[in-house]
Amino acid sequence: MKSLVSTILSICLVLTLSIDSVGAQSSNIEKDEVKVQKFTENELKKIEQEMEKWSKLIDENKRYELLDKLRNGEVWDSINHEKKMKSLVQPEEKKFEFTEADGSVTAGTMFTYPDGSITITSVSGGTSTCGTGYCNYKGRKVLETDFTQSGEFKANYTTVQDDDDYISKVYDYVIVAGNDSYSDAELSIDTKYESYGDPAYAYLRWQASGYTHYVKLYVGDDIAWSEAEF
Repeated sequence: MKSLVSTILSICLVLTLSIDSVGAQSSNIEKDEVKVQKFTENELKKIEQEMEKWSKLIDENKRYELLDKLRNGEVWDSINHEKKMKSLVQPEEKKFEFTEADGSVTAGTMFTYPDGSITITSVSGGTSTCGTGYCNYKGRKVLETDFTQSGEFKANYTTVQDDDDYISKVYDYVIVAGNDSYSDAELSIDTKYESYGDPAYAYLRWQASGYTHYVKLYVGDDIAWSEAEF
């Protein structure tokens, strides 16, 4: 009888230790999955200033809400590369277009993620000269930003009615990698001329945080637009 009791107690002890071990492993996994990213107050101030540039799209309450998330160590969905690579978060897209004080047109797309964080791509600024059936654009800024990091460059391009649009020059790129560094930056015109329905295409590419980032310019059907891969 004593032998039976001892055996039962031994089995219970083993099961208890096994459950505790699994629980500890689960707890460690959860801790590993909870990413914490701290920004200094100076960095947060710069992020706030970047967001304020887009006050036409992001109101003051939303800006404060997003900044509080960063202050609390939360990682925005928009900058959570692991979630984005695994397609765990899908943003809603909203096209926008408005005229700036200097008369230039800013057009792009705002991507809003489930946690409220935002990424913006746009083409803006510069000058334009139009004649019969064509428009030349110079110094247009192609941008992608999530406010903690961004990439941009300038481009000259031409749209031609009933003919192929084209990109003539890309230059003056700027990369902000947040609290990280970047490498292998490349700015290039991949496809100079629109052809058979495929747009002209240029890109800015770089490496940061272990990922490849792109900001892309497309010109075709007499319009220009930007896309990005962060």
